[in-house]
This record gives sequence, structure tokens and C-alpha cells, in this order.
Amino acid sequence: MRNGIRVIKMQIETHDDSGIVGFVPVMWGTWTNYLPSSGQGFGHDIIEHGACGKQTGAFDEELAAHGAVLFTTEFLATENAHPIYTPAQSLASGMASSQYQESTVNYIREPPKHRGISWDERRQLKEFAVEYVGAMMLEYAREVNDRCYCDEGECDCERINPFEGKDAFRRIFGWLLYGYSRAKRTYKGDCCGAYNLKKEIDRESKKAMGHFSEYADSGAIFTMRLDLNTEEVTIKPPRDIYGEW
Repeated sequence: MRNGIRVIKMQIETHDDSGIVGFVPVMWGTWTNYLPSSGQGFGHDIIEHGACGKQTGAFDEELAAHGAVLFTTEFLATENAHPIYTPAQSLASGMASSQYQESTVNYIREPPKHRGISWDERRQLKEFAVEYVGAMMLEYAREVNDRCYCDEGECDCERINPFEGKDAFRRIFGWLLYGYSRAKRTYKGDCCGAYNLKKEIDRESKKAMGHFSEYADSGAIFTMRLDLNTEEVTIKPPRDIYGEW
């Protein structure tokens, strides 16, 4: 964010398969796995995924986004606690299944380099990662190895758990570090400001969709302005259906 300001151009689109209608940032137009979004969750896409990578949905990009979540929520201190699961278990939920569905190779890419993390932050991230990876190991054993996905019915197959071992932990921990460091740099160390922006994006995008759903699939361009300094989010509608200002 330059001087704490970020401007994002968006369109309202309808997803062909699901029928979901929502905003799609123009800069993400080539993301084949991005679903249109508004309201709850859109702020996560913009704030955490937007700080970390160039797409959503890929397993390692989700790992990086979870690292960013740990920064914006101060290790989930500002999020509502789940009545049953720990923060690490909540974030890990569904990750093992998505990793299996994404690739039969079950390969976790080497994480990019990171910088700007203090020793205390690294310690907290590592403590989180131990429980986070452990939860994914258990989920994989329960959801994948306990079920047969072969085309020919029942079999005795058992897949190697991709979350076991030191190398798997190193890579997952590296992606968390990368996401955390990217978010920390992007939002100038202001975790509270980033978190409040995320919530404002959820609120403002939901409100905008209520007023401007008629522009779905029209190509009209909306402009969303994020101000980290004031923690304000504004969404300007297009002046005409072609989005020309």
C-alpha cells in the first residue's frame, strides 16, 4: 500500500458453475479458481490473499494467507474463539482434503524467502505451526486414508501422509512465515488497521452488492479505495454501464 492507500478496480460477475454473484477484482481476472465474492470473506481475499500472492485456492497460497491471518488478527486474538477447536485446528480444517484433491502427488512447494520477522514472532509462529501441522496430519489420516477413492471400488491402498516428516513441516512453516512477513510489510506493521480494513471491506462490499447487483456481467468497473491511515473503505459505482468515468 503506497502511503497507506490502495485502489482496486472491480467488476460484478456471475460464476458459471455455481451461479454465485459477487465482486471480482480486475487484477485477478486471470485467476481460474477465484469465485466472485462479497460480504463475509471478501475482506480476507483482499487483505490477506492480496498481501501474499497472485491467486487463491492453491494449497500453498492458502498456507501463506493463513500466515497473513496470524498477523492481521494478532495470532487470532481478535477473532471469535471456536467453542470446540483451537485456533490452529480451525485454520487447518479442510486443508488436508484440499491438498489431496489438488494433486495426487501431494507435493508442497518450496516456500519463498521471508524477512522482517522478529525472534519472538518466529517463536509464536513455530508454536502455532506445530499444532497446525498436527491437525492436518490427523485430518488427512481420517478423511483421506480412511476412505477409498479408487475407481474400482474397495481396495487396500493407503497413501503416504504428506504432512508427516521434518521436510513437510519446514515447508508449511516457511509458507506461514512468508505470509506473515508479507502482511507485516504490506500494512506497515499495523495489524489492527489491517484487521479493521478487512471487516470494513466485508461490510461495504455487502452493502454495495445490495445496491448494484444490476451491473452483474455488464463489464462496469467499480472502484474500491482502502485507507489504512483512517481505516476507511469506500466503493464508488460506475458512472455508466461501461465503467467509463
